[in-house]
Amino acid sequence: MPDPCYRIVTDHVGLFQGDILPDCPYSALLAIPPDDIGTREHPDVPVQIDLHDGAIIMSQSCDLQPRKEGKKKGEDRIDNVVSCPVHALREFEEKRRDGDVRKELSRGRRIGFYLLPQTPDGAFFKGDSLVVDFHNTFSLPIKLVRQLILRKGRRLRVKSPYRESLSQAFGRFFMRVALPDDDDPVS
Repeated sequence: MPDPCYRIVTDHVGLFQGDILPDCPYSALLAIPPDDIGTREHPDVPVQIDLHDGAIIMSQSCDLQPRKEGKKKGEDRIDNVVSCPVHALREFEEKRRDGDVRKELSRGRRIGFYLLPQTPDGAFFKGDSLVVDFHNTFSLPIKLVRQLILRKGRRLRVKSPYRESLSQAFGRFFMRVALPDDDDPVS
């Protein structure tokens, strides 16, 4: 039986950290000629546009809500939404055949990845558990995200306290400190 960590959301207004956008587009710059680095003109820069199976919103919920008062009432607080790719666990395991992936993910031993419980049957990802990939963080214009949720109509939302646990893992991933490899760290 799927874990009760998700809610199926059908509204087109509210965005929250932990909302999962199915079939999410992303783009990647493939190369910038060295002579063009530092300039604002890149007429021939190749861009690849592709689809993630899903993406999860990682921006803080308070930043995703429109302003409630003042001259900018109703305007967005941010221009871009921080997001991470989401993969179905089965597909993730097929691509990474190094050890017991499921066990390592569930114990938090795969740095940069976070395992979410099984999704509701018939929702998204065919009732599979989800893997959030912190290594490939990207941003999307908030206006595009709002268009995507209008077009899709339904999305999953990670509920509390799973959302806070996900956010904490995301923060831990980015606040790591790399120390030099030393055979004898204590002398």
